[in-house]
Amino acid sequence: LPVLSPSGEERGEILIRVQMRRTTTVFSLDVEPSYAHGSLFHLADPKRQLKFQAALDAKNHTPASLSIADIKDLVASHSAAVDQLRAWQAHVEAASTDWFRSSEHKAKADVQPLTTNLHVSYFRLYAGVEPARATVLQGRPRDVEIDVLPGEDLSASTRYMLGHGGGGSRFSLEDLVDLDSPLQVDATYSTVTCGAPTAHGLGLSQFGLVELEDKLLSVESPVESYRCTYALRKAVCMSQALCVLAATFTSQLELVLQKSVPNHEWLLEQWATVGYLIGWESLVSTQGKELHMLSDAWVAIKSLERVQIQLVSHGELTTFAPSPDSDEKYVLQLPLPSPVFGLLPQALQDGRLVGVTSVLFTQGINEMQTLANVVGAVGIALQERINDKCCLALGEYHERLMAVPSLQGMTAQMKHLKLDALSAFIANSNESTMTKKNHRILLEASDDIRRLNGGRVTFCKSGKDRTAMSVTLDQARVVGSLWKHAPMMLQDASAKQDWALLKPVANLMREFGVRIEVAKKNVGQPRYSFNGLQPHYSVLLVKHPLVTKTLTSAALAGIGDVVCQLGVEHADAIDFRRLTVFTAIGGIYIAPLLHVSYGMLNRMFAGISAKAVLQRVAVDQVVLTPAFFVSYFALMQTVSPTDVSIADKLRHDWWPTVQVNWIVWVPAQLINFGFIRPSYQGTTTILFSNVVSLFWNAYMSFVSHPHDGDNDTLPPSHG
Repeated sequence: LPVLSPSGEERGEILIRVQMRRTTTVFSLDVEPSYAHGSLFHLADPKRQLKFQAALDAKNHTPASLSIADIKDLVASHSAAVDQLRAWQAHVEAASTDWFRSSEHKAKADVQPLTTNLHVSYFRLYAGVEPARATVLQGRPRDVEIDVLPGEDLSASTRYMLGHGGGGSRFSLEDLVDLDSPLQVDATYSTVTCGAPTAHGLGLSQFGLVELEDKLLSVESPVESYRCTYALRKAVCMSQALCVLAATFTSQLELVLQKSVPNHEWLLEQWATVGYLIGWESLVSTQGKELHMLSDAWVAIKSLERVQIQLVSHGELTTFAPSPDSDEKYVLQLPLPSPVFGLLPQALQDGRLVGVTSVLFTQGINEMQTLANVVGAVGIALQERINDKCCLALGEYHERLMAVPSLQGMTAQMKHLKLDALSAFIANSNESTMTKKNHRILLEASDDIRRLNGGRVTFCKSGKDRTAMSVTLDQARVVGSLWKHAPMMLQDASAKQDWALLKPVANLMREFGVRIEVAKKNVGQPRYSFNGLQPHYSVLLVKHPLVTKTLTSAALAGIGDVVCQLGVEHADAIDFRRLTVFTAIGGIYIAPLLHVSYGMLNRMFAGISAKAVLQRVAVDQVVLTPAFFVSYFALMQTVSPTDVSIADKLRHDWWPTVQVNWIVWVPAQLINFGFIRPSYQGTTTILFSNVVSLFWNAYMSFVSHPHDGDNDTLPPSHG
């Protein structure tokens, strides 16, 4: 600005510099259309979306209320998200003939939209003189002897696949091809398997889609940033889930047109009037990263209900587009060859849209789920919520199906179909912490979905090992149900007999079925990725239970004593006489005693209800433990006599030892009896008790010999 004199003469200048760094001034934006129809920004559940919108309205939250700085950050995050979507799209278009995503590539960035390890398998039952048994015998590879049905032990190649290592020749799938021609197919079951539809490459340590929805519902800043993160993550998970939906629907449509499935004459009418039912079975746990996998999968699976399927003649395919029926839905067009398209009912040829009912039943089955149940992990609530909601959704689909007059010829057979058993399993699992790990939820749900003519999908973390065990069990149940003429639910009353029938069939399918080829396709070797030691130890426990438990108990008792002497007492050298006595007592005396006592307790108080567990712990710790220490001290004074009499030893050490034992072993036994399945008690409980005894022995040695080096040995515990 110029500086002027009174006469108007310019005398100088004043310089003013204004620097605007940021502002919170509210400004208005030009009116633009709302988010696109069927947008990924919408929450999966329409009710939650309405709740979210109401929360935004209550806080008067609009994009116009954002500051310039917030707008700048939001534009940057949206730009990065769009660039990522374009990169994924470019990769898919460039690799249009290579769409398989191995489980080894779960975290690979450019293949995130592709479903992990997606496979469709067909389980065919062949007609024969003895339909069910002939199915397995006629369909076996040439190198499988008839005596394997029913078999007792795993073959060498099965042990190899379960992690034991070793070599040996393997059969080729070509061995089965020549068996298909002369046999008449009686029924065919299709099963789709995959890894969890989740965003591995975007990270799983902090949150999944459910957690992001919860953040959005709280309407906490930065809402728009959360929306962007949610939409990008959901795009990945939805892309994977859509691939699975397309594979499941088309594989079942193929079998319907081939008349290879029950009720094939009714299914197209069912889909046109009631919609397509797809049932998902999840085996992921509710702990750690797998909880966020479940979170992603749940939102993606429920979002499939915003998709409608339209069958079109080949050449008429347009695009994946918004549905004309609703602003909230998409249309997924699936092309068919013209001759096949002409076989469809007229309504479907005219463009009738097929709605989708997508349900998920989940139950973690690995050791991480056991841990989650023990510690009461918060993720269990998500598992319960999913099962509850999907049980209701399945019931609603059943009601709609039964109400269609044109389907009465089929639904007349379903009059007695009820979902009471499934509801009871879910309710029981929700009410009792000790029964949350209930695999029968999955068995009952799979049967109900199959009865309602639904498609089935099974997934775990990578769609390989746990999925293989579930699929082959399901195949064995199909065969076993034909033999038994009743569904095989592995209930407590008949579990042992049912499993004796199913085990050889399941093992046969695991060794010679397609699942081992799927494993080889992913990891390069025909083997399942389980802990190699576990199958070895399990086989030994079955074949030689008492000897195995004795050696285990002796070894762990000896290790515990070495830890005591060197780690706690800091001895200069190991007292081998004391070590020998401790080891011998652990194996010769403790293990057989525990074997008998656990067996007796399980027979007296069967089950894992809270009452049965408390009864076992009470009898074990109040009756058996005090008596055990009397016999133990008497035995020790006899084997390693000292100047102290047995009576004095008991008066001095018996009661304090019992008290300390209760502090350690009452909570340990609550876990032992409450969370280890009855079928494993007497085996796993022995191992569990001895592992706890390592710490028990160290503590007892410390309090018994802190200074004087006395070699009197305190018990490795009755446990």
